[in-house]
Amino acid sequence: MYRQVLYWFAIQDNYYQYTPDRFPVFILSDREVYGFPAIGGLKGGLKLATEVYEQVTSPQVVNRMVSTAETQTMYEQHVAPNFAGIGPACVKSAVCLYTMTPNGDFIIDQHPDYSNIILASACSGHGFKHSAAVGQILSELALKETTEFNIQAFRLARFFSL
Repeated sequence: MYRQVLYWFAIQDNYYQYTPDRFPVFILSDREVYGFPAIGGLKGGLKLATEVYEQVTSPQVVNRMVSTAETQTMYEQHVAPNFAGIGPACVKSAVCLYTMTPNGDFIIDQHPDYSNIILASACSGHGFKHSAAVGQILSELALKETTEFNIQAFRLARFFSL
């Protein structure tokens, strides 16, 4: 598991430019940052996060506190250069855990011995971003025991030497 931090930074100017009708969910892949439009009202902030795999941890020992230094780094490296009208004040932060397979891809497969059992590990927040496609694949497997998608890369057997 990896520790991930989510931030909500204060919107200083023109809150409405960051609402869902004007501002999309986004991923800045070259900067490893993603976020969501403002939905928490004038004081709710703009939600942003990075997806980094540096701090291996577990639920029992994860550091749930977000330091001032972490918040300042996030603002200086990702918020200030990319988002006009977003201030350095962090109105909220949260720590979550990402589970990951050894190669970072999902597990989507039928049980090797029982085809009526579907195995799926969409891997925490990483999978959430792909939930529409994963959901379609799982519904096809549940209803038809097959899918039109090529899921070879997500088969459980890839982790075992046969």
